Amino acid sequence: MRVSDSHGIRDRNVRDHRRRRQHRIASSAACRSNAQVGGVTVIDKDVYEASNLLTQDITPRDVGRLKARVQARRLRRVNAALRVTAIADAWNAYR
Repeated sequence: MRVSDSHGIRDRNVRDHRRRRQHRIASSAACRSNAQVGGVTVIDKDVYEASNLLTQDITPRDVGRLKARVQARRLRRVNAALRVTAIADAWNAYR
């Protein structure tokens, strides 16, 4: 018998949903990269925090690292031929 409060179940469901969503985004980018896309630019000025471990598909060693660089590294692992640029800055600086 499993005993849990409704908040614990909801929190777990939210984390699972976010992880699936992030996986779909990474998979989508990887599929596009295999479909004759020459390059991808990842722009994010933030760093991963310990609280991100619960909601995003990252490892403890990613905590404190720039999000753009971590995700660029993941994309390169999926497709080594893909030209990936990581920009650790705010998006509005490039509009």
